[in-house]
Amino acid sequence: SERGERDAMTAIELAKYIGQTATYHGVPGLVIEVTVIDARVSWGQVQLQIQPVSGSGSKWVNAESLGGLS
Repeated sequence: SERGERDAMTAIELAKYIGQTATYHGVPGLVIEVTVIDARVSWGQVQLQIQPVSGSGSKWVNAESLGGLS
């Protein structure tokens, strides 16, 4: 179906983010180097699950809050 093809393209486009290293600017005055471990679209917004390169934990954030993505 056409809708299924659109969903598949979205999944392919989102997959390009996984494994990328970026900088997270979610806290004023603090920049954290993170790795993207998952991606999704929620309410039309690209959201990425990130974890710090050094440290622990993970968080879903809007893609706009990350720098250095290609």
